Amino acid sequence: MVVNNANQEADHRSKGYIGEGEPVPDAIDYQEFPKQLSHKEFEPILVNDAGQQADAEAKGYFEPVLPDPRGAADNRAVPYNPNQRIEEWPKMVDGVLMYDPETIEAGPVEYPKAVTPPNGGEQVIVQNRAEEKKLRASWGLITKTAAPEKEVPETTKLKSAARSEKMKAAWAKRKAAAAQAGA
Repeated sequence: MVVNNANQEADHRSKGYIGEGEPVPDAIDYQEFPKQLSHKEFEPILVNDAGQQADAEAKGYFEPVLPDPRGAADNRAVPYNPNQRIEEWPKMVDGVLMYDPETIEAGPVEYPKAVTPPNGGEQVIVQNRAEEKKLRASWGLITKTAAPEKEVPETTKLKSAARSEKMKAAWAKRKAAAAQAGA
């Protein structure tokens, strides 16, 4: 890679690039200890040196993840991008490709739509369902009217009102009992 000035060199080095023939630098700030060791039956423990690690390994403890000093340095070398969006979906779950359950699957696009008159005349383009309904009504194809609202019998209204009054009385009784218990 060719750099033309000190700013470009600094930029490329911050991204992890090194010059030709330069040795790979040691990991930055990598420390082997303290580290956490896991066990199949007991809680994890923290060891501070190789001696403690050897004792713990003799008791069945192990490193859950192998250390990667180079990976630690590489992770810091990647510049932070606050606008970066991590794509979670689609993802593999138990060997099956899964899509985001929160997204709505769009069906076929229905509008704009060409509607043909019943007499076989020229097609008319409509932009939405309301336009189509209005057009079909003008052709006499839609004759249904809204069903009349059913009349609620007077006895049902009275029962509902009585039930409502009983519930109000029960709540008032409970409030009074709670107020007496709290006093």
